Amino acid sequence: MRYVLHPGYVTSKNDGDQHFIGGPRLAKLYGVDMRQCVFGDVPEYREQEGDVHLCPDYHGNYTLPSNVELTRLP
Repeated sequence: MRYVLHPGYVTSKNDGDQHFIGGPRLAKLYGVDMRQCVFGDVPEYREQEGDVHLCPDYHGNYTLPSNVELTRLP
C-alpha cells in the first residue's frame, strides 16, 4: 500500500482564501512519511491495488481513512 498525493488549491473554510497545499505539506498534514508517497499528478503514475489517495480538504480534516493501517509518523 502507498499514499498517492494530489497537491492543489483548497478554499479555506475558516477565512475563505485559496491556499495551495503542496505534496510535502499534504503528507505532513495527514501524518504520513514522504517515503511512502507518490504523486498522482505526474504522467509516470500508475494506479496500484491498495493506493490511498490524499487530497487537500476544505474542512481541514486530515485523518486517514479508517481502513488504512500503515505506520504513521509520530
